[in-house]
Amino acid sequence: MSTPFELIAHLLDLEALAARPPFVVWSGKPPKPRWRYYAYAAAAGKVWLAKIGPPDDPRLANEHAALRAAGAALAGTALAGSLPADAQYREGCLIQEWLAGVPAIDLILRYRRWSVARPRLEALCLRIVEWLATFHRAARGEADGAAGIGRIHGDFAPSNVLIDPRGGLHIVDWELSDPAETQIFDLFHFLTFLTLSCGGADRRESFRRGFLTPTWLSAIVRRCFGHYHDLLGDSAVGRGDAGGALRGAYERYLAFILARRADLGLANEGHYGRDLDEALTRWPGVPYVFAG
Repeated sequence: MSTPFELIAHLLDLEALAARPPFVVWSGKPPKPRWRYYAYAAAAGKVWLAKIGPPDDPRLANEHAALRAAGAALAGTALAGSLPADAQYREGCLIQEWLAGVPAIDLILRYRRWSVARPRLEALCLRIVEWLATFHRAARGEADGAAGIGRIHGDFAPSNVLIDPRGGLHIVDWELSDPAETQIFDLFHFLTFLTLSCGGADRRESFRRGFLTPTWLSAIVRRCFGHYHDLLGDSAVGRGDAGGALRGAYERYLAFILARRADLGLANEGHYGRDLDEALTRWPGVPYVFAG
């Protein structure tokens, strides 16, 4: 079995890299068996990110397949260049071009604090939702120049959206991308984490403020749903009578998240999905953001 340095050297075609570890900077804790860890390597005028895990971990192979499929689908669209390029995979080692940028979650946490900055928060969220709707259209083969792949990101949280120095969007961490799941789950995931990021420590209270009752936060969430609907034309995110169907789709999203965590061997006890599900089931009728 190859060592991580040998895998990086092979994938980047750099014989010297395996013999010169200073080219690589490890992030996080020292590597141990079954842990995932990361490395950065400078080669061919670029900076590369290496994700290294157990060879039998399917997530890195899945990310490689997702990056290749999504990159090909977006190659002829306005979103070309917003994904890590030149991904290569072998024996539990995934190499991809490193993308610089500020995580959207950092800007969200900054803008949420002052009412004067909330228009900037809303504008940022609408830009991200516009990217997502365009990606979903491309995944369906409906965008100009796109080849349909029927795929969702699978973990479209603010922490996986990077804002580059020129204001462009980069989307990273495609390990949980799914070619078969419902597209609107990506939107639910982003808006749920947006709500939890802008609320307090009580997740149920944050969810109430973001989804169930009229507040400045639920107004932003509601506009994001409307913007996605206007761009995608998807009846699943309609208004009025469709609100009940949208609530049902959100409940399926929560069940999907909890089931996926269980599949990954993660504990669901106390996880946000249970808290949000409890808050939703206690709320009669259609939540504010889904209503007409």
